[in-house]
Amino acid sequence: MDTFELMLAAEMEHGRAEERGSPVFYRHRCGYLPGRIAITEERFFSRLSSSAYLAALHARYRRFGEMFFRPRCHNCNLCLSLRVRVAQFQASRRFRRVWRRNQDIRVEVGAARADAEAVSVANAFHRHRSAARGWSGNKYSLESYAYQWCSGPVQASQARFFREKKLLGVGLFDDLADGQTAVIFHYLEEWKPDSPGTFNILWLLERARQRALPHVYLGYFVPGSQSTNYKGLFRPAEILIDGEWLPLPQHLYPENNPPGHPPDSPEND
Repeated sequence: MDTFELMLAAEMEHGRAEERGSPVFYRHRCGYLPGRIAITEERFFSRLSSSAYLAALHARYRRFGEMFFRPRCHNCNLCLSLRVRVAQFQASRRFRRVWRRNQDIRVEVGAARADAEAVSVANAFHRHRSAARGWSGNKYSLESYAYQWCSGPVQASQARFFREKKLLGVGLFDDLADGQTAVIFHYLEEWKPDSPGTFNILWLLERARQRALPHVYLGYFVPGSQSTNYKGLFRPAEILIDGEWLPLPQHLYPENNPPGHPPDSPEND
């Protein structure tokens, strides 16, 4: 048993964790690299201690609501868990420009909640992605948004980004003992010229710095994938290899891996 499974067994024995059902594995089209079939493991937790959640993160899981998932592909290990070292992060010229362009943005932070405004932003985001990238036509109701993003064994946090009185974006993240983990970010297309995705991560890094948290976890970085390459621009970054966080090597930097040309899979757990 790995570290997470050992901790989970102990937490369940003491009533600090509760899993619904058993792990499920399913095959599907890879969402990162075209022409590939992926295998994903899913587990559902109605209760999970903060220490067990951190152990799950270090075992390559991500969380959407009650669902914890991780890639389990047999012949590909390119989904690399990535985190940024907050204290050593220095914004590039490009990042400083993005920060300046968004100085009029007001951010409200609180517990994640589902309401008409948040659902409208999420649905607008998915409509555009469906047209631009062929995403499935996902449409949230208040109930489905609340279940997928606001439920789960830990209380998610929500950042709402306003320009004057208009809600332009909603980001969800979890506070952990050693940092913050970005969960999802939805925004209106009219904000796109100001690089809202980049600004959201810069805002998370600044918030972590102010709270003296060492890391911001950005989920999976897939070298050669157009949809995740931006994560490798936030440096210094670390990736999880065989249970150990190691510096992102230069040969995996986005500038060395153009979209559609992924490198060979590194060894990882």
